Amino acid sequence: MKSLLFSAACLLAITTTAHASDLLIATGAGYRKPVTELMEAFNKETGLTVESSFGNMQQVRAQSEQNPDIAAIIGDRFFLEPMGIAQQFVNISQGALMLAVPKGKTIDSIQDLQQPSYARIAIGDAKKTVYGRAATTCMEREKIQAEGRSIEVAMLPQVSTYLLNGEVDAGFINRSEALAHKDKLGTILPMPAQCHDPIDLSLAVLKDRPASPALQSWTQFLGSDKAKSILERHGL
Repeated sequence: MKSLLFSAACLLAITTTAHASDLLIATGAGYRKPVTELMEAFNKETGLTVESSFGNMQQVRAQSEQNPDIAAIIGDRFFLEPMGIAQQFVNISQGALMLAVPKGKTIDSIQDLQQPSYARIAIGDAKKTVYGRAATTCMEREKIQAEGRSIEVAMLPQVSTYLLNGEVDAGFINRSEALAHKDKLGTILPMPAQCHDPIDLSLAVLKDRPASPALQSWTQFLGSDKAKSILERHGL
């Protein structure tokens, strides 16, 4: 399996604000767009500012360990729970795996990946991203032999970048990325739920952090109708 390395692209990107934040969190990179919109809506509704860093799960874990001001992580429970760093999980939504091809291309089913014309298939790192794990599991269950043709990337948005640039023949992304780029991609196929384990998007409230009224307000907001409408718009 080929592996692409990134320098600056793999560093955590910080969503900054013009003034000090009321709450600092870390988020899986594949959820940048919906979480950014959630933070903006939360600010308009409450006047409180949430700031987030974005990266793969290993990166956000390292960031949370190095920075005691990070109160919570938004990501996939499958990766977060074994880390043993959370005192509480709040379910936010469920994710969905999608198979996409570059604009102007078509694909009828995941079985088409068996064809030699799909020489470069981009997926997230299965050890660092839940959608990479889901894609790997899905190909295994569907008996797709992609060894030597799959290209691992550190963070899910990089798969979208390769698809948009036409640098790969196909790639596995989540529904949020698919909706964000639907006009710039070719066929986008939802993968059958049974081809991978459930993807549970959760808020992990970290251990050994002081009580935070802002975190309590943020948690309540994530369960609101406003937050649900934002998540649904992003395919979550």
